[in-house]
Amino acid sequence: MIKLEISKHKDGRKTIYYRDEDYIAFRVAYFDCHGKLIEEELSEFTKKKQVLTTVRYDGDSQTVLGYREYKFNDNHEQIGFADYKLIDGQLKKVCSAVFEWVEFGQKSKTSWYDGDDEFLYYQLFIYEGEEFGMISQLCHYAEDGSEIEYGSKEVEIYR
Repeated sequence: MIKLEISKHKDGRKTIYYRDEDYIAFRVAYFDCHGKLIEEELSEFTKKKQVLTTVRYDGDSQTVLGYREYKFNDNHEQIGFADYKLIDGQLKKVCSAVFEWVEFGQKSKTSWYDGDDEFLYYQLFIYEGEEFGMISQLCHYAEDGSEIEYGSKEVEIYR
């Protein structure tokens, strides 16, 4: 059964979440303060409720603005994603990320690439306990491990 959750914002905007029986939002619709549909997101999931793709549509619900394609290993664990965005009438890859454990359960690494699969930087995440989970270190690193200025290389995502 599909459940609707409607969030009304103070400025008059509205967001509608379409949720499945497990309370997972597989579709989200965004409306402006005049009730006009601005954008929609539609997500596809595996049988294990892992997201496979998330697609963004223009308010006309026909034009795809961008999407994120998730990557999984043979054990069905998410190991990264690739983002695509509508540019000059074509969906083009704008970035990708690859996740890996440095120390299983304690320290992970995310490597970022541009739309041409050129390495940009990597960042580390440290497990800070049940309350906080994995927290990003505010550092970016070059391929050789040297620290580079945080935010000096921007990643364009599908949003």
